[in-house]
Amino acid sequence: MKNKFITVVILASLVCMPAFAQIELRVDLGNSSADPSEAGWNTLSLAQLEAGAGLIDFNTELNTGVSVSADDFDYKQAGGWNDSTIDWVDQAAAEDFVYSISSSSQIDFDGLDSEKVYQVEVLSSWVSQYSVAGITVQGEYADDNYNSGATQQELESWSSKQAYDNSDWLVWEAVSPEQNGQISAAFTVDSGAGAFYSNANAVRITEIPEPASMIMLGAGGIGLLARRRKTHN
Repeated sequence: MKNKFITVVILASLVCMPAFAQIELRVDLGNSSADPSEAGWNTLSLAQLEAGAGLIDFNTELNTGVSVSADDFDYKQAGGWNDSTIDWVDQAAAEDFVYSISSSSQIDFDGLDSEKVYQVEVLSSWVSQYSVAGITVQGEYADDNYNSGATQQELESWSSKQAYDNSDWLVWEAVSPEQNGQISAAFTVDSGAGAFYSNANAVRITEIPEPASMIMLGAGGIGLLARRRKTHN
């Protein structure tokens, strides 16, 4: 009975440990409304974005050595979300945003591990039908949207109004930083769609566990169980 209990504990730890070990960054852009309900968010004003700001990990609230800065966002505003908190998207974080008028803008994350791979999620939501933009991360369009089902054309010409109506956002499944540790998200106003604005409400970057790390943790757990059994025998 005791060995079964130990096995359950080890297996549970193997499931949980990678999740806690990986970096997770959540960035609230604009700071025009209330702060997010959870303390691990990085809530930044437009001035802080322009100057550059260090980021904390969402789970540990410790400094990560990663910083964020943004170019060519002109204004901040509230009114960007039409729902409550969904998944990682906190209602207060989604409510405000930064935006640019008839120009391209960019958000840079510096200090990431160039040997790691990250999932990147970008929330660009607003009631305005004139906010339509080509949004890329590392020069690539999104792999999917949260609600799934978006066409390739919709992923490449993202409608903030549609995101607002459907409580939706963009997802890049596996993003590698540049050699200097930078991941960049670019926003280009789609004038061909009759748009005048591009906007960004929030970003989440989550480190993807390495297969090698999972194997090492599994081997360690099996070894611990074997030693425990040997001791009792």
